[in-house]
Amino acid sequence: PVLLKGMKWLLACMSKGRDVSDFFPHVVKLVGARSLEVRKMVYLYLVRYSDHDPTCRELALLSINSFQRGLADGEPLIRALAL
Repeated sequence: PVLLKGMKWLLACMSKGRDVSDFFPHVVKLVGARSLEVRKMVYLYLVRYSDHDPTCRELALLSINSFQRGLADGEPLIRALAL
């Protein structure tokens, strides 16, 4: 519930146009979260900020293995999100 609440807050800030790229290192670690709802929000955040600056680009590389695992998942929604 705490992760979900935090991600909702981040996405709300993003929708208001605030720069929340400072949280990128923390959000990257959540890419393999068990909760499908949290994972969806993490993917949205990563799509927005993965090319924000050189540091974010470098940290985004850490999530590639998780995306590859998502592509092999049995759940169609997780595979779609990983694309």
